[in-house]
Amino acid sequence: MCLKRPSIAQLKACIDLNIPFTHGFDGMTPLHFLFMANETTLVNHIFQKASTVFPKVSDETFEKLSDIIGNILQTNSPYLQKFFGFGVGVPRTCADKPLTRYILS
Repeated sequence: MCLKRPSIAQLKACIDLNIPFTHGFDGMTPLHFLFMANETTLVNHIFQKASTVFPKVSDETFEKLSDIIGNILQTNSPYLQKFFGFGVGVPRTCADKPLTRYILS
């Protein structure tokens, strides 16, 4: 994706081509670059396409988003729930059985 002037066409092409959402050596993800470019509309589009973009994203890449969590929350995107459905891990119990996870709608 073009880092200096990202566009919706480029973003859609990346999603359609299944280009992996990952972090670079500097710890930056595509969301970091979109926030740096003040492209909240494109951020919102990524959240809308969460079921396509995030299923194969590693825990390590999700951890890299911790420094922009404030920016993510400030988007007030109607698709944040879709994003957080992938970005929040399933907690384990002492017996190593998953706890039920409730998502408010």
